[in-house]
Amino acid sequence: MLVGSCNPEPLGNVESPNDPPEMAIKKTSFSVDNAAGTLNVPVDANYKSFTVTVDKAASWLTFKETKAETKADIKTYSLVFEYAANPIATARTGKATIKLAAVSEEIEVNQAAAVPTMKISVSSRTVNPRGMSFPLTVTTNDEYTATPSVNWASFDKDKGEVTVTLNGTGAPREGSIVFACKADPNVKATLTFTQKAANVDPELINVLAIGDSRTDSTYVYMYNVLKSLGFTKIRLVNVPCDGKTLAEIEAAATGTEKVTAHATLDGKNFIAVDTLAVDALTPDDWDAIVLQPSFEYAGDYDGTSIDNIVKFIRKYCEYTPLFWNMSWAYKVGATAAGFKNYGSDQAAMYASIAEVASTISANPEFEAVIPLGTLIQNIRTSYIEENVLVDESNLSVNIGRLAAAYMMTQYITGKDPLKATSPFVPNLKYEDDCIPAMQEAYANAVKTPYAVTAATQYPPYLLNVAEADAKALIEAAGKKFEDYVAVPLIVQHWGFYNSQNGDYLTSSVFKGTYDATTRKFAATHILPKAQLPIGTLIVVLSGYQYRPEGWVTLTTKNDGKSGRPSRPGNVSTSVVEVTDAWWGTFTYRAFNISKTDGNAFNATEMKAVGTKFGVYIPKTAASGGLEDYNNGTWNW
Repeated sequence: MLVGSCNPEPLGNVESPNDPPEMAIKKTSFSVDNAAGTLNVPVDANYKSFTVTVDKAASWLTFKETKAETKADIKTYSLVFEYAANPIATARTGKATIKLAAVSEEIEVNQAAAVPTMKISVSSRTVNPRGMSFPLTVTTNDEYTATPSVNWASFDKDKGEVTVTLNGTGAPREGSIVFACKADPNVKATLTFTQKAANVDPELINVLAIGDSRTDSTYVYMYNVLKSLGFTKIRLVNVPCDGKTLAEIEAAATGTEKVTAHATLDGKNFIAVDTLAVDALTPDDWDAIVLQPSFEYAGDYDGTSIDNIVKFIRKYCEYTPLFWNMSWAYKVGATAAGFKNYGSDQAAMYASIAEVASTISANPEFEAVIPLGTLIQNIRTSYIEENVLVDESNLSVNIGRLAAAYMMTQYITGKDPLKATSPFVPNLKYEDDCIPAMQEAYANAVKTPYAVTAATQYPPYLLNVAEADAKALIEAAGKKFEDYVAVPLIVQHWGFYNSQNGDYLTSSVFKGTYDATTRKFAATHILPKAQLPIGTLIVVLSGYQYRPEGWVTLTTKNDGKSGRPSRPGNVSTSVVEVTDAWWGTFTYRAFNISKTDGNAFNATEMKAVGTKFGVYIPKTAASGGLEDYNNGTWNW
């Protein structure tokens, strides 16, 4: 409200302050153009005490001042109004009330409309075949209409979004939306868009991943696993953002700097393509989009960045199922700088990764969390141990990659790769015995995605010397065969321990190299002292030997330095009895089995290696059997 007032004063000899107030406004309606300007309203009155009130709805009209002109017996006052330019293409009216005591009049000011204008932020667009919503800014000075030419597209004025639905027609299609001014329908702008047909081919699948280059290794066998399920036209693309936090991934995805996408059409050869993240999202018909955090930051939750990344993706791929791929923890003892948040605590890193994944699972934007990190951790509880990785962080060439491919495929397609007519298994050569443990770990991760489930499946190769051979050797050593129980220890083919370097099995077959040194050995699991009691007999047949590797504590390097014991040598004696001296300062043992001639095993010999070495515990230590001896602590 704007108010103007003047003090009353006498108007010559014919008036006095006691005269009744008189006011006359000869013109009460005014027209002005759409530019800014001033307006003078003449008022005849015998006093100068005007009250001027401008209607609140006319914020563009203001009262400025009162001017006076003297005549013979009365004064003519000019009430000055200012008005702003009219930016809209619609005429508008402003009103003001002029009052003098009990006398009042209303005036109105009519301002002409501006010339209508129309502009939209995008004039053409290729849209995702699965449908999408994307922002569109309409700049106009008028009310407008938005008229789609097709029933599968619409525009939401409140949100400023164009929505195009799934194209399930099986053919490409085109459409448009015309934006027109109400004041002049000839003033308009048109958005045109094209849309390829969505994937209605049951043999075709396209998957896009954003986040970490380790997805490339997942794709290697995923291609073949998808083929085993009946897919024949497969496209797998990964946009890696290595070493970036979620906030940095967000900036890379939404920014204008090009990223390098890795695409594969055959699971073997990856094509590097420099592209904007937005161009990777559209116009391709993605059946799934997978977010995988950078390995170093997989345990860090950043809800704001996740929400922003999702919003960005949803602008272009509203209907595409979105997945979060749970990364895995690094190898125990990893030294890479990016892992400093967890020191050497693999369990702590996994716990953080699982917590992040569990939190994201409650986000309705995500179709599912793929519990790959739990799968890898489950595998670690088996005899495969850290060989599920090829180094500190990358999946092993065969078992690790195959497990990841199974898990990704299960969640993206909803089909169980193990139930395929012919489940895909690569040419593993020497790792066939790892498949049962890997498959069990996979099934357990699907069932319990955010907690570790220990392995119970062991390879079919167990140490089990023929009874006649064992009896002959044990009795030749002066012992009664019936006083002992054979322990069916697990033996891992094509691998060995070197306690000078630590407590991990060296098995290059997990790296796909199959070197000559690895092929010379098979190795048992590591055994604590309580499970090789005093009086246990270690039996080895002629032509074979074993090295009784030992550790004071796990991860200790037994190199004979600084008071540490030296690594034990090879033993070919047919029967050795476990004594206090045999244990010495060691608290853990494992056995590398090899041939005395130093030659490598061939495949047939390796399958028979379990019949050449055996461990026999005395029945007195086990109350007559393995169940009592185990006490639930060892799955014999």
